[in-house]
Amino acid sequence: LINCTLRVRFSGERDSYIFQRINTAVFAEPRMVMENIAKVLAHIRATIEGGDPISRSLAQFPAIFDDMYVNMVVAGEQSGQFDGVMNYPLRKAVMAYLFDEKPIDIREFYERLAAAFPKDRFGIPMNLLGSHDTTRLASLPKSNTEKVKLALALLFFLPGAPCVYYGDEIGMEGGKDPDNRRTFPWKALPQRKKTSVYNFAKGLITLRKRETALRYGSLELSLNGNMLSVTREFRGQKLRLNIFDGNAGIESSFSIEKP
Repeated sequence: LINCTLRVRFSGERDSYIFQRINTAVFAEPRMVMENIAKVLAHIRATIEGGDPISRSLAQFPAIFDDMYVNMVVAGEQSGQFDGVMNYPLRKAVMAYLFDEKPIDIREFYERLAAAFPKDRFGIPMNLLGSHDTTRLASLPKSNTEKVKLALALLFFLPGAPCVYYGDEIGMEGGKDPDNRRTFPWKALPQRKKTSVYNFAKGLITLRKRETALRYGSLELSLNGNMLSVTREFRGQKLRLNIFDGNAGIESSFSIEKP
């Protein structure tokens, strides 16, 4: 299965962006998959550089995508190919550490985070904790307010585009699909806005907007005993998230600091 986002910029009087999600379930050799993806990306970039009108460019896409759909499926990511992908490795790591009934230890969590963000090669991933395909945060095993807050803090601290599934910021519940697609509780919203998770999420959004390091900074992960630190740095400005392991017989907690 391929889940990818192609970010395309066309030059013109006004900037326009196209986001194309590719999903497929036809099996093929991985080499063939990447060759076809490369064809599409080469075409897109050639079109951008050539300054063709958007309408002409889009008219050329169907034949190329048909060719891809005939051949594809198994896929992975290849350096230099995509601007970003849906970061399910991040989600799986956070779920396994914070919400699983048999959680992984902090060292394995550290290793999984490092694998999800290869040094100098993580691009612009779409970071997510929940979606229409997953159980909601508030309904996960061992979920509580502090764990949801820590999960959100990680989402906004790590490189990429943070994506919050509607309602997770107010503690909406929901099991597996389709229970996770419940109608947003508009009538209860004034009361839901008083929850600590909602106000914490708002604070994280404000922090990310204010702190350039969280948007453009480098990433450093470090593990010291039972404390995992996520540090972002940009032009000498640092911001750090410290996670104190709650799976090692001590109270789970985290802190945000400016070193």
